[in-house]
Amino acid sequence: MSGFLLNPKGQSNYNSALREGYLNDSAYDENQGHYYQCVVSDEDCNNITFMLESNVNVFIFDNDINLIYRSSDEAGVTSYFDRYYSTTKTIAGTSNKVISLGLIDGNYYIVFKVKDATATTGYHYGYYAGQPLPIAQTTTFSDLTHYTTIKWNRSSSSQSASTQTLTINCPSGSEDEYALTGVKFSDKSKAFANNTYASSIDYYYTPATASYSKKTSTNRWLVE
Repeated sequence: MSGFLLNPKGQSNYNSALREGYLNDSAYDENQGHYYQCVVSDEDCNNITFMLESNVNVFIFDNDINLIYRSSDEAGVTSYFDRYYSTTKTIAGTSNKVISLGLIDGNYYIVFKVKDATATTGYHYGYYAGQPLPIAQTTTFSDLTHYTTIKWNRSSSSQSASTQTLTINCPSGSEDEYALTGVKFSDKSKAFANNTYASSIDYYYTPATASYSKKTSTNRWLVE
């Protein structure tokens, strides 16, 4: 299987950008011990986000089949990445490793492989490949404009936009599964605009709806 990293603008493109499955798990009628995907990265669409259950490792190889990353100990050749972020999230009572990285231009092989073929659980994997910041979804007003800097993984986005509001929503039940974590917004308005200043707010990106959600301290999701 092969494909380009996508900047999804609709459900059909999103489905092409997302892969999900189970390795070596007879309960889901998938008995293969590994799965691989070929991707092409460019400077506009170079983000990949993985979600891995406890019994799945992911490996990334370059076009010459040189290993450049493995998730087991998060070791990698840093010259291939322009950003990297990882965390652990509990989803439906199951601990998952979530990894987000940006690949430099090139062709890559992504391989998912089981850690322990005798284990009975922990075979679920998923990944989203594409542009994590759908700036085009924002609304611009000429008379009341925010100049917005969007940051993730402690670095600034290469894209910028003038916008007053971001549409923030999240479908019930799918908030965490493929969300990007550590996304930061810093909104500064013009001097004459009567707008609030927000800095370092955690947002979570949901690629299915090209939207952002704000997580509260009580672990609930806001629709704004």
